[in-house]
Amino acid sequence: MRTIIDEDEWIGEKEHSEEITAYEVGGDVIFCTIDEMYYLKKLRKVYRRYIKEHPNCIDDTDEVWDYILEHLPFKKKLLTDNIINMFKSHLEAFGI
Repeated sequence: MRTIIDEDEWIGEKEHSEEITAYEVGGDVIFCTIDEMYYLKKLRKVYRRYIKEHPNCIDDTDEVWDYILEHLPFKKKLLTDNIINMFKSHLEAFGI
């Protein structure tokens, strides 16, 4: 039997919560832990879906954030203030 592990979905090793890495998104570079990058990637997917469903709309940050929270692919309690701030600070880059 073969087991295939998608590295983008792997999370939980101790070093993932301590080691800082560079996550390039759009034209920005975000320095974060591997765990944080995992959740930022998930938020990016939801945000890009929002953009597809609402083309040619001027994005209201509160409306976008409400949509994201409604469609989270993980438990809301896993969002830290740091992850939220990194995402909101680079919102435009996440849409690219």
